[in-house]
Amino acid sequence: MHALAIGAALLAASACSSTAPKPKISFSPSSVTLTAVAGGTASGAVTVNNSGGGTLQGLGAAVGAYSTGASGWLTANLATATAPTALNLSADATSLSAGSYSAVVNVSDAAASPVTSTLTVNLTVTQ
Repeated sequence: MHALAIGAALLAASACSSTAPKPKISFSPSSVTLTAVAGGTASGAVTVNNSGGGTLQGLGAAVGAYSTGASGWLTANLATATAPTALNLSADATSLSAGSYSAVVNVSDAAASPVTSTLTVNLTVTQ
């Protein structure tokens, strides 16, 4: 009987340790386009959500790669480190000529799966 009780306890323990869904970083809207007059600025925001299980509470954001032609024009800041939260975007077109530009913002949380999600930010600069 003891072997049966131990087996049942092990089965119950393995059921309790089942893999719960991990948090997943998502954006609403899923992409953003900002428009600025050459020499000006533009701003916008997207919402960072958890579309998985658990909690996202260690969020960080950093601008990643820029498209060919210009870099350094985008700033990204999270309102808080816990989802849902706003990802505030600011584009500085003071040194950009008219045209289209893009960059990616990497939002990450060690608890998320995958750890990092990317948001593409498009900038249209007009005359």
